[in-house]
Amino acid sequence: MKNISHDNAIRTLIFSIIFSSYSFLSIIAMWSEYKYEAPIIYNFYKIYQYILIFILPIIYILSKPKIKEMVIYLALIVLGIYSLIKLHDYRFIMFILFLFAAINTNFLLIIKANFTADCFAFFLVLLSYFVGILPNTIYIRVGGERIRQSLGFAHPNFLGMVVMLIVLQYILLRKARFNIIDTIFSLVFVILFNEVCDSRASEFASIFVIVSVFIFNSFNSLKGKLKVKKLLINIIKLCPFLLATLSSVIVLYAVPGTTFYNNANKLLSSRLDIFQFYYKIVGLHLFPKPIYSLFMNSTFVGMDNAYIYLLVSFGVIALIVYCSIIYKLISFCFLHKEYYLLFVTLALCIFGLVESTVIYPFVGVCFIAVDRHTKYVGKKENITNV
Repeated sequence: MKNISHDNAIRTLIFSIIFSSYSFLSIIAMWSEYKYEAPIIYNFYKIYQYILIFILPIIYILSKPKIKEMVIYLALIVLGIYSLIKLHDYRFIMFILFLFAAINTNFLLIIKANFTADCFAFFLVLLSYFVGILPNTIYIRVGGERIRQSLGFAHPNFLGMVVMLIVLQYILLRKARFNIIDTIFSLVFVILFNEVCDSRASEFASIFVIVSVFIFNSFNSLKGKLKVKKLLINIIKLCPFLLATLSSVIVLYAVPGTTFYNNANKLLSSRLDIFQFYYKIVGLHLFPKPIYSLFMNSTFVGMDNAYIYLLVSFGVIALIVYCSIIYKLISFCFLHKEYYLLFVTLALCIFGLVESTVIYPFVGVCFIAVDRHTKYVGKKENITNV
């Protein structure tokens, strides 16, 4: 903290409290059965988000942004508020608000606070289930091959996602100290709960990062000396745009009834049917567009792909903004050799292929690291404190 200016140290403290409380409430009020068992918690959560719409801009302004940055910020805020009004979806506006409010704060301290909040929320939900306060929601995967349990969460996938978030943040905190014991513990933790919830995407993202970090840490000679071909670096940087393009092309051009379509749809648990259903309703558009028809009388717009969800619901501009921000973060990781942050970022990018929840700031936690300036902290300390 000694290398951070006094103002930004205070901003870091305030932001840490706000962000960790937002994450805690998001898990409890939106992802657990408390949403239904205690509606007052969910109502408070909605009020809290409204309050944040006014508080987070103040935190950003205190970072003393330049005029050009302020203009970009205002433009994105207008888009975010417009999307909130049209779609009644907080995802994009919260993503933008937290992203900018985090500028020139200490990412490590924020992750420490948020990791603690997520762990507390996780164990609170489990405890509430085991003492009989919350029910266990049971699903049977299509085909009847697996029974999925939520253990107090509103859906088995939410249980898997919280497990993933805990593991990814733990790795960001441990970094080079992530050893064989951490690796075994993390793998057991992930696999054990996945046997209960069968959340395949969360399990894959977690194991991908665990194994990548273990291999990276096992070869000490790589640290600080890892040289990656420029072509490969550029391809990795473009990962969010490539994944968005891949998702869009499949939805736009895959023909129902063909072998490719049937195999892809089966692999995606019938998600391709859902994507095409909504795309045919609204088509391509620049700005947010509400969807009034729900797939097979569903109670919500269930597009479990972040890129498709942004494209179809929020519009082309929002998708470009989202991918550009991730591109900038990946570029930062390569520039400062932040490979731990890179592994987590890439895992969440891939995770976005099958889950739109990654747009929420409390899920895409690493994205708040995208814009930190070295003028407030020493360059060396800034890199090691990511």
